[in-house]
Amino acid sequence: MEKAGAVIQPVVTMGALRHFVEIVADIHKPRMESEQVRGIPCPRCNGRGGFIEQTGRDEFMETPCGMCEGAGRLKATVTIEWSPDNEG
Repeated sequence: MEKAGAVIQPVVTMGALRHFVEIVADIHKPRMESEQVRGIPCPRCNGRGGFIEQTGRDEFMETPCGMCEGAGRLKATVTIEWSPDNEG
């Protein structure tokens, strides 16, 4: 039996984690629905949460990543709004 709504499936390909979304309309769901995918490693800082820069001898400064704000992980929210297709 096929699942209805937005189904998010994690798949590992060539060592990279990718998420695919399968979209199927469901008569029992509202016109708008949202799904979240959590724990995605930040592509900018590679999941480290920031960058370390050497400022002097044995002195380092850590700068938080601007994309994940230092968390090292991202959350994706996929929102689908169903509407009539009156074109065509």
